[in-house]
Amino acid sequence: VPGASEDLDAAALQWRLYAQLSDPATLAGRAFAPLRAYLDHGADPIKPWSLAGELAAIFEKYQAWRRDWLLAWESGSDAFDAQDADSVHVTVANAEGRETVSGAFLIGADGSRSAVRQALGFAFEGKTYPETTILATTRFPFESHLPGLSNVNYVWKQGGTFSLLRLPNLWRCSLYPDGDETIGDALAPQSIARKLQEIAPSECGHSVDEVRPYRIHMRIVDDYRAGRVLLAGDAAHVNSPSGGMGMNGGIHDAFELVATVKEVMEGAPLDRLDRYTRRRRPIAESEILVQADRNRARMQERDPDRRRAMLTELQRIADDPVAARAHLLRTSMIAGLQRAAAIA
Repeated sequence: VPGASEDLDAAALQWRLYAQLSDPATLAGRAFAPLRAYLDHGADPIKPWSLAGELAAIFEKYQAWRRDWLLAWESGSDAFDAQDADSVHVTVANAEGRETVSGAFLIGADGSRSAVRQALGFAFEGKTYPETTILATTRFPFESHLPGLSNVNYVWKQGGTFSLLRLPNLWRCSLYPDGDETIGDALAPQSIARKLQEIAPSECGHSVDEVRPYRIHMRIVDDYRAGRVLLAGDAAHVNSPSGGMGMNGGIHDAFELVATVKEVMEGAPLDRLDRYTRRRRPIAESEILVQADRNRARMQERDPDRRRAMLTELQRIADDPVAARAHLLRTSMIAGLQRAAAIA
């Protein structure tokens, strides 16, 4: 929701959400089909308002949690001081100074620079890819200039590549330095403007809200657990964003971890938590990281003959119903979930 990062109270945010939920354009696309079905069911005109209120309340609680905990991690946390047979003890910094809090478990879902992972002393082995991606965010309506454009687009161009990811009211464009262009040159407004003009020529130009460079990594920890401390998402594994597998893999971690912790809290032995690593780490290592690495390599390919061979192979798969179904199950990560569920 545009403006959701502002300091809005629940009432103001409810009105903002209601306006979005009442706008058909906001709910366009397959991803919002369940939400559209919910809002379209029956004739109760208050449903969008009620849903907006629920979402606003959740967001307000989340914002409070972010301030009290996430900022505490960043401003000085010892991650955890100790753990015993029944609990984990964490020291965090807050407005009043420092305090120690305790809980049955500590879950480190604090991103690729995880303070929890570092406190555990877990190695984060892997590699950093050589290229630098230049992310440009723009509200230019590519969808109005490029017929048939998808919401997610990975595109080869002569001697290079780019991608376009559509978000509500804006596009995220991943660009790369051309030829001998330095990172500094590629970040220059004229370079960004030239590349966007190559994608979709416009006499009015392309208004760019933000430009930032970043590097991508492929890394994974050896174990997702140390006693009552567990890791999930980017804290445990990172990969190329090509294909959107990192975020989805983290969501799969969360579902598996919550289910496993629930079993322990209901009486299962503590070592049941080892099943979480057994189920999630092999999938991350052999499927998520490998597929994301393959996706990234495909898009970084520059040789025209190799590109043609890759495209021909994808066309062959698409023409074979059995191969196409297997490919979709694997790349949508459904096969990985099925494989994980079979691990005791």
